[in-house]
Amino acid sequence: MGFAATPLHMRQTADGILDAEYRLIDPGTHMMPLEQPDALAAELERFRLGTENRRP
Repeated sequence: MGFAATPLHMRQTADGILDAEYRLIDPGTHMMPLEQPDALAAELERFRLGTENRRP
């Protein structure tokens, strides 16, 4: 039996981590950095900019 990191599992994981945000990039692929680099980079940049003023 394998483990699948479903959107539900990822949302639950994010809910348990301080300052985590769940974002779904559709279609989510196993090799997202290679297959959807622009979409992934945009979400990472949005998150980075949003965290600059959160905590020291």
